[in-house]
Amino acid sequence: MPTSLVRVGVVWVLLPLGALKFNVDGSAGWKLGLAWCGGVLWDDMGQILVMFSSLSGVMESNEAERLAISHTLVLL
Repeated sequence: MPTSLVRVGVVWVLLPLGALKFNVDGSAGWKLGLAWCGGVLWDDMGQILVMFSSLSGVMESNEAERLAISHTLVLL
């Protein structure tokens, strides 16, 4: 039976004047494994101000995500 796919458009808009946006991520191999975290700080014009990545050690993926947020707060 044929199915149809509907594509939903994604619209990117600039941030309000003077605003900053951080995108962060952390991941680990399997449930418990070697983990990495990283992030990017953007300004209101879409320019990258800061990027970071870090080998975080052996931990669960949720812990790597929390560590990425923690690193971000230190940078602010």
